[in-house]
Amino acid sequence: MKRVKFVGLHVHAETIAVAVAVQNGEVKSLGVIPNSEDSVRKLVRKLGPVVAPTLVPVKAGDRVKMDRRDALKLARNYRGGELLDGEHN
Repeated sequence: MKRVKFVGLHVHAETIAVAVAVQNGEVKSLGVIPNSEDSVRKLVRKLGPVVAPTLVPVKAGDRVKMDRRDALKLARNYRGGELLDGEHN
């Protein structure tokens, strides 16, 4: 059985906060990695294919930027079908 992982990446110039939501499971932070080609390649090898969403729903009043929280939200929203990816427009 194929296990689907929904990955949230909050990207900055120097770092990337990473979170993963498994289908019908918990959403957890994997921490922060350097924003480098080698680090991203290692992450993709570990997790499998990654899709970069273009839209993230934001609740009114939810404007404080927190990388870990944003990555968790990306993973949760992608799992819930609230984001578009390049294959499923």
